[in-house]
Amino acid sequence: MNDSKTVFQSASANLELLLRQYKNQYPRNLGALLRNSLPILLIIVSVFILPLVTFFYSATSLNLGFLIAMFLVIPVLFVFSIILLINNKREKKTDPQLRQRIASLRQELDEYKRYPDVQKYFDGFDAQVIAVEKEKKHYRSRFWTILVVLFVVFALYGTFSIIWMKNYTNVCNHSVLGGTEILGLKKNVPFLILTPLTTDIGGGGKVESANVDFYYQENWLAFKEVNVSVPDTASILRLVITDRSGIPAPGCPRFIFKPLQNKAINSEPFCREDKASSSYTSNYFEGLKAARYLQAHKDNLYFLVEKVK
Repeated sequence: MNDSKTVFQSASANLELLLRQYKNQYPRNLGALLRNSLPILLIIVSVFILPLVTFFYSATSLNLGFLIAMFLVIPVLFVFSIILLINNKREKKTDPQLRQRIASLRQELDEYKRYPDVQKYFDGFDAQVIAVEKEKKHYRSRFWTILVVLFVVFALYGTFSIIWMKNYTNVCNHSVLGGTEILGLKKNVPFLILTPLTTDIGGGGKVESANVDFYYQENWLAFKEVNVSVPDTASILRLVITDRSGIPAPGCPRFIFKPLQNKAINSEPFCREDKASSSYTSNYFEGLKAARYLQAHKDNLYFLVEKVK
């Protein structure tokens, strides 16, 4: 009896050790799964998501500084994620035979089940093994749920970005922050239809369009096309919306374009100049205020084309 007791105690100690190893084996908790998936997510972000966001934001805000910053951040983020991926390999090391070794040793001790105390021990031990397995399965289930949610969010964002960019490249009224609803605009109905204040272009040339359609695009305006004839097709032209006296409409952005690139032109961002020498600063509320002014005075507005270079 004593020999059997000694053998059982030694084997049960090994069982407890294997169970602890199994419990601490990857994934030990939800944090381990998230932590080890982080490098892969960062790679996806640096290779796909961040370039998309960079393109979307830079194209819509014309922010060159942000574009340059992202060109520096993206490779750094990618290298950092690779380093994390290599370092995390140590935590993900597992013994694929560990669960089988527990089952084999447990089966070897079945001969001691005739003792009530041993049977009670086995019941408790088996319950612990089942609890650990359920716990690890629960961690994996929650982990995949989080991944699916993130995937759906990124997919929706990507879809939204593509749709928005498609609208952005088309000359029509559109807004993310609700400007078109506030102004009561329809997508394909021009925000303004203006005639030239004068057909003469300052610096030489003529405006040939009888009128030009302008559209509201939240941070700026866009016009569909303006036909001009100038001696130098490489010159730079500026279109300004003015009143009857030729005074620029308050807060209204200017359009810069070339004679041969005269279709689907976006203006500079809506802005507010605190000082005569200050640079333009995008301001949604100032832009909306300027758009309201243009809308209210549309019957008394014109456009003027000048040669700036």
